[in-house]
Amino acid sequence: KDAEAELDSSSKTYTVKLENDETLSKTYSDYAIKFAQTYAAYMQDDASMSAVNKYLVSGTDLYESVRTASTHWVTDHSGYAFKNTKAYDFYAYDENTFSCSVSFTQVLHMTGKDDYTDTFDYTIYFKKSVGKYLVYDMASNIGQSSGTAVYFAAPYFFLAIYIIS
Repeated sequence: KDAEAELDSSSKTYTVKLENDETLSKTYSDYAIKFAQTYAAYMQDDASMSAVNKYLVSGTDLYESVRTASTHWVTDHSGYAFKNTKAYDFYAYDENTFSCSVSFTQVLHMTGKDDYTDTFDYTIYFKKSVGKYLVYDMASNIGQSSGTAVYFAAPYFFLAIYIIS
């Protein structure tokens, strides 16, 4: 999408301000959340690779990382839940590529112990592949703050965006 870039000549950094894409948000919030929850469930050995695979671009580093992840070390638990789920910051980069962030608290109901909670907060990168949007990369937002550079490899170009709040 068209966006203005400003160069800070002293730091040699371009700053790009992107606006949240409300259309993408309305259209893909549920899809992004479903992927993130399926991925989190898989990483806790509560979902199959085939459940996650339908969201991923095959052959990417992310795909290989998920495919080869060892999920059998997970502590026994009797169930799980997701709380405080939200999808936000939808940014379109072109007609085939966008990102959004998804966050939630994953609660594992531990067998004979207190519940274990984990925070999921990732920016998820989608590209159109085989006629639908699939995930090709993710980056953790935990520990990030306003003014942090976020780098990702979009198809056919490399882009560094400086997030401004």
